[in-house]
This record gives sequence, C-alpha cells and structure tokens, in this order.
Amino acid sequence: MNFKNISIIISLLCVSLNVIANPIKNKSNNKIYSHGKKKYCSHKKKIHLKDDDVTLVDIFSDDENIVTDIIDLEEEEECSSEECIKVSERMLSYLDTSIDPCDDFYQFTCGGWKSTVQSKNTIENNDLLLVDILENEYTVDEKLSKEDQAYDEKTFEKLKNIYNMCMNKELNESYPNEYLINFIKGFNISENKENLKDSKALTNLFIKLQTNGISPFIGLSVTRKDKISDEPLVQVSISTDLLFHYSMFSYIDIFPQAIPLYKDYIKSLITSIYVDKTDIDSLVDSILATEIKLTKYIQEHDIFTSLTNMSMNDIEPEGAESHKLSELNEKCTFINLNSYIKNIFEFFNLSEYIKDDMIIYTPFPYYFEEMSNIFNEMTVEDIANYLEWCIIYMTTTTYKDYVSEDVTEIQEKFMEKIFELSYSLSPEDMDKLYGNEYSDLVGVSSPEEMNELIGGDDNDGKNTNLTELYKKKKKDAFALKLINKYQEVLKKRDETKTDKEDIKENENENENENENENENENENENKYKQLNCLGYVSSVMPMALSKYYIDKHFSNNSKNEVKDIIENIKEAMMNRIPNMEWLDDETKEHAIEKVIKMKDRIGYPDDIMDPKKLYKRYENLEINNFFELAVKSAVLPYGLSLRSMDINEWDMLPYEVNGYYEPNTNSINFPAGILQDPYYSINKPDYINYGSGGSVMGHELTHAFDNKGKEYDAEGRLNNWWTDNDNEEFKEYSQCFIDEYNSITYNVYGKKYNINGERTLGENLADNGGLARAYDAWQISLLKNPERATERNKKLPGFENYTIDQLFYIAYGQNYCSNNYYSNIDVHSPNIARVNGVVANSKHFAMTFNCPDKKPMNPDNKCVIW
Repeated sequence: MNFKNISIIISLLCVSLNVIANPIKNKSNNKIYSHGKKKYCSHKKKIHLKDDDVTLVDIFSDDENIVTDIIDLEEEEECSSEECIKVSERMLSYLDTSIDPCDDFYQFTCGGWKSTVQSKNTIENNDLLLVDILENEYTVDEKLSKEDQAYDEKTFEKLKNIYNMCMNKELNESYPNEYLINFIKGFNISENKENLKDSKALTNLFIKLQTNGISPFIGLSVTRKDKISDEPLVQVSISTDLLFHYSMFSYIDIFPQAIPLYKDYIKSLITSIYVDKTDIDSLVDSILATEIKLTKYIQEHDIFTSLTNMSMNDIEPEGAESHKLSELNEKCTFINLNSYIKNIFEFFNLSEYIKDDMIIYTPFPYYFEEMSNIFNEMTVEDIANYLEWCIIYMTTTTYKDYVSEDVTEIQEKFMEKIFELSYSLSPEDMDKLYGNEYSDLVGVSSPEEMNELIGGDDNDGKNTNLTELYKKKKKDAFALKLINKYQEVLKKRDETKTDKEDIKENENENENENENENENENENENKYKQLNCLGYVSSVMPMALSKYYIDKHFSNNSKNEVKDIIENIKEAMMNRIPNMEWLDDETKEHAIEKVIKMKDRIGYPDDIMDPKKLYKRYENLEINNFFELAVKSAVLPYGLSLRSMDINEWDMLPYEVNGYYEPNTNSINFPAGILQDPYYSINKPDYINYGSGGSVMGHELTHAFDNKGKEYDAEGRLNNWWTDNDNEEFKEYSQCFIDEYNSITYNVYGKKYNINGERTLGENLADNGGLARAYDAWQISLLKNPERATERNKKLPGFENYTIDQLFYIAYGQNYCSNNYYSNIDVHSPNIARVNGVVANSKHFAMTFNCPDKKPMNPDNKCVIW
C-alpha cells in the first residue's frame, strides 16, 4: 500500500476518544488525581484496511481522527511478560502522580526518578553490560565455522588479557616510576639537544612524541569545512597539550601569589621522577620563562576565544586559510609540516588519504610563522627543558594510573591550593580565563554554584560521579579524588564557622553511618576500577569490544525491527511535507527527495562481525605491561579519529548510547548502544518503543531539516535548495521557537537562568519534530498491520487507567529523567524544557491528557515547523 500522501477520511465514523489523565495509586501517595473522561461518540469501530470504502488521505491534519481510537487496542489483555513487568515497575516508580501532567509534564513523568535513581551512586547500565562481558569467559558461537570460532576466541582472549592486566596492575614499590622514567628517557631530548634547531631532527622528534600521545605544539586533526571542500580536510592548528598548559598557567597569571606554588610544583614533580637531577632551580626558571612567553602569545592573539567560537558558535577565526599540502612548509620553518603530516598518517596505516595536492586547513596560519620565530629566539637548552617538562607534565597527567603515590599527591596538593585561591575569583577574572562571560559560559556565577553542578554539598558530591567522570573521559582515580578534595575544601571552609564542640558532636552522631559508608565506598571503588579498566579496553580495542557487545545484546531481529521503525518515521516525514502549506512545491520536492535518499546506519558496521577481519585488525597489537596499555590507550583513539578522513566511517562506536545525523552523508546513525532499554527493546510494546526510541530517531531525521541541516541537499552537499520565500518563512516560524525557549527558565543552585533560544534552536526543532514524527510513525505501524498491532501494543500492567496514547508520551518524557547539570554552552535545552517545551506545542498531547486551555502544557501559542 502506498502511504506517500497518507491520511484517513472517516468522517462518517463515530470515534470514541477515551482521554483519561492520570488516575493511579502511588505506594507512597494514596491520593488519586483524575481529569476524567471526555466522550466524542458513543462507540468504537474497528477498521479493516482491506475494505475498499476506506480512503487514506491525511492523518496529520490538525483535526485528524486518531488511529489508536479507530483500531480497538484498549480492550486487549495486558502484557504479562517479564520485560513488560520490569518496564512497568520502572515507569511507575519514575512518576510523580501528585502533579497534574497539564501543569508540569516533566515533573509528572520524572518526579519519582529522583528518589529511585538519582540518590544512588550508579554506573550506567550500558557500562555494566560491557564490564560483564569482560568479567566473564568466552562463549563459543556455534553459528560460526570452526575457523571463525578460532579467530573469534583469539580476539576475545586478547581483549580479556588487556582487561585483566589493568585490574591486576601493581607498581614496583622499590622503583615505582620505572616505566615512566624509561618512557621519558626514550626520547633522548637532553642527549640530542644540540640538534633541536635542525628542522629535520625536530620534525622526527615531534612525530615520535605525537605517536606516543604527546603533542607539545602542533595539533593535527580531521575537520569538515563544507564551504572549502565536499571532502573531509586535515586541520593543522595549535595543539590541545599547549592549550592545556595555557589554561593552567592562566590561573597563575591572575594570581601572582600562585607563581611560587607553581614553581614548587614543577620542581617537586621533576625531582620525584628524576631524583638525581642537578641545577633544578635554573631548570624551573627556564621552564617558567617559556610558559610565560607562550601564554602571552596565546592571550595577545586571543586564540582561546577563537577556538571557543569555532567549536561552540561555528565562527571561523579571522585570517583562516587553506593550502595544498605541498605548499604548507612555506608557513612553517621550525619543522617540516609536510613530512610531519605524512608520517603521522602512515603510522596509523592511513597513507592512502594523503596526497600532495590535498587541501590542509589552518585556522591560525600566523601561528606557525610566529612559533618559528619563538623557536629561533630560544636556546637549545630552553627548548630541551620545555619539551621534557611537556612530557613529564602530560605523562603524569595522562598516565597517572602508573605513577607513584607521591607524584599523585604532588598534583593533588597543588590543585587543592589553586582551588582555594579560586574562591576569590570575580566574573572579570573568569573572563580572563575563558574569554567569555563566566555566567554565560558555565551557567553559574560563583564557586558555590559550580560545586552544585559537580555534586553539591547536600549529598557529599556522590551523585553519579563514577559515570559522569567516565563520560567526560576523566577515566582515572586522580580526577575522582580531585573533585572529592574540592568538596572537602568547601567543607573545611564551612567548618571554620562552626564551634569545635559542634563538630565533635556531629562526628559522634555519624560514627555508625561512616561504617556503612566505608562498605559502600569499597564497593564503589571496585566498580570504579572496573569502569576505569573498561575505559582502557575500549580505547585500544573498541571494535572488538563492540563485536562481543553486539553478539550478546543486539540481534538481527532487533536490527530489522529498528529498520521498520525508521522506515515508518521516514514515511511519516514524507506525509508531513506535502501538508506544509507555506512551502513552495519546488522546495517540497527537494525535501521529499532528501528523505528518500537518506541513508540509515543501524547498530554497527557489518565488517566488525567478520571474525577473521576483526582478528587481523588487532593482530599486531602487542601490550606487555600496564604502562604500554596506558600509552596505547591515549594514542590509538587519536588514530581512530583520523579515520574520519573516510566519509563512510562511523563517528560513534557501536556500544555508545547516542545517535546522530550526518549532513555530509545525509545519514541517520543509531549505534546498538542506544537501541537498548530504556530507548528500545524488541520485547516492549510498540507505543513505548516509538515514544522513547522512535522520538530519538525522529529527532535525528529532523536535524536534516533544522536551521543547519537544511543547508545540505539530498547528496550531502552544502547547497541552498530553498526558495527565497521559503527561507524567509522558515526564519519566521523559527523565531516562534526562539522566543518560546528564551522565555523558559531553569534553576541552578536556587537561581533562575533563561535558555538561549537561538543557540538551542536546532536541537529544539529536532526535539519537536522528533516527537511528532514518532507518533505519526506509530500510527502508520498500526494501519499497516492491525493484527500485529494488537499483539505488539498490549497494555502495561499497573497502567489500567491510562490510554496507550498517554503511555506513548510518558515514555517520551522519561527519556529525560536524569541529572541535568546544564550550562549555557550546551546546544541542547535543559531536560525539563526538552519535555515541557515540546509537549506544550502539541495539540494532540493536550487532547490526550484533556488539558484545559491556557494550562502551562496547553498554551494558546504553539510553535510548529516540522
């Protein structure tokens, strides 16, 4: 059946809409709250789609009849499977039934989550699934041939050995920094310092540093600049390591009293590594002088602000240039950039992407010229001292799981002192550090508010630090200890206001509680260790880990079912476009073509499921000790990022819990990680899958038509396919969303802030369009196969007083039950707005929950584009 211009004209049928709000008993609250029923007709009638007298016309008009009321799904038996019971228990526990859903749908759907989940110190479910794979033994896949079974087991054993190496690591107590010292000495910088003014020798040293995870000056990456090229470009810029130094030294620059602290830090760190180092004071002075020179250079050229604008606001730096690779050395004399780039790509087996006439993008072309001048002015001793300091600084920071406790303690004490100084930071000081208004950048205006963002004093900072730290790639005990130290410093400050007797009394009262806390801390420590080691494994063998994750948690049946959902969402979008009266016919044709040609990547790249290919990918990976693992875990992900030179390379790993739209390939991408409960499960009712996972899929599809995605055509080229009139109309409709979200506030530490509606526009359009398309797609699935629809849409137990339409929206709302430490740098809106802002624009939501006019979730003015 062709649904290309779909709708239903059933004007002669009398439809009964049972719109029941939320009458349900809560274990902790026996109050029953109900909006009651609203009857539109006196009976329901089942529709048989094969009947010739049923015409499909437009189910998406404002006055549509709802398919779920036409096909009788409400009187079927409830779902009694184990998964349905589990899902029902979770969804019920998240609800706050004391709240009217028409007043605050986010609080209604997520209010109970705070007591059931937020208070627990948990690792995300997906992380636990990955840890479980690594904690258990290999399971033979009987579907594979004997040869493939052998390859499969060998790859798993290598994966398992790396994990065990991490879990069982021990330091040599008599020589704790042995591997680190040998690593640093392996660069032979001091021994060969007389060659550091030679371009070839310095180029070779920089290549060796980069391929060992250290980039003191040059940053090499892959970027997209569609105004320059349809293909990915190599970008050469200032290195992140240098910016890391700059960020640290900027604190020192603001606080002159911190200079002796920093000098002592450098001295202590170097002497802890090199116990026999001589003339240490002059060495520290040399390093400090170079740090000052480089920091002043970055400040004078406002490079940090330019990089912030590039990443957050897509504003290109003034003077940015592009050159052919063969021309690049004209800009840089202190190293051979041409040779540097070629050798880096060759190291990662990516030579096929490097050609002399390829375009290299340089956002700061003057950087290389002036860095050449700086190098020319420096003595070979200064260059050697600074490069060795870079290695010590970055390795003790990056590889700190394999340094002695005294090194970690030096770092912690220094950072604690810096934190103490930062209490006196003013917003003006923060401007100097970040190049933006502090309150706008991080959404807070004081260290106390920042404390709230990372945990808060009210719960001792124990919210979800384990998962949050891992997600932010601070995969180490030092980062966890650092935040805990910060919490301790704040507590000490507060304690100074309290009498010693009061402190003693509190300690006695909490003695028993502390014993229980110690047990929990030991359990959390082991969980954190597992999570930490998972991070190392995922860094060095990500595709192998993905393969075994897919084997265990993502079936071909799931892949096919998700494919059907996506096809229904695409169909829903193609149905929506012809009904957008403000679009010209020419623009409508291009929009439909874009949907038709849109590619979808579901689950995983197929080649990683070939055991022989996967084995060959990691055949030469040899890791003999934990320090080698630490180095490889920093280097290999960088090599993986360079693979994005291949436009068909996935930007996410299969086990990542995320999805994305890629405008250059016109593709929507959903790794297997997000196609798990709670977003999707093949055993859950369809209305739950469409409300949760379907809205995510619709969200990514809508990005193809948001304020940025609309600039790309069906082939993924930057190309304006909109008429001038349609562009103006789009801006006008978009302004409605900008105004709506500008008016929405969110709370941080008791203070209210307004969302930046312009910055968040693209995500807000995708949120709104995603939910609408998910609902439309669900309706299409019901019409395509009513018999299957009856089986796949059974009512969840415990939700007898809710319609399945209401459960669709509840599933959507519960997507966003989480700690939302929001800041204005985020292009997404806060979670509360991602729920309330979206449903407030939906006429169908208001009808489904029988929301009276002018209720917060049913305002007069509703914004709609897609």
